[in-house]
Amino acid sequence: GVSISDTAMAVLRDHPWPGNIRELKNAVEAGAVLCRDNTIRPEDLQLEAVQEKDAAGEDTGAEFSIEESEKNTIIRALKKTRGVQKTAADLLNISKRAMHYKIRKYNIQPRAYK
Repeated sequence: GVSISDTAMAVLRDHPWPGNIRELKNAVEAGAVLCRDNTIRPEDLQLEAVQEKDAAGEDTGAEFSIEESEKNTIIRALKKTRGVQKTAADLLNISKRAMHYKIRKYNIQPRAYK
């Protein structure tokens, strides 16, 4: 089975969860797919801060997008599978067709990850 590191558990506890239970479910599923050694770490959760803060802790108003998170997840899956799109699609539990669409949408070059 897959375990969650203490630091990842702290991230899960402290995250505001603007997407509610679906966002939590997706974060844990992504973590399980992308983790190494069957241990989910914070970077495996694919969570973005809702708003960016500057060095003084002030809100900059810069929001992270779902699209950027999705693109990064696809790139991580492609890196893990050495650019093999079918295997990356299987890891992400999406169809090969959806993978091709998203690769085109985000202008990702799978060959770069071989």
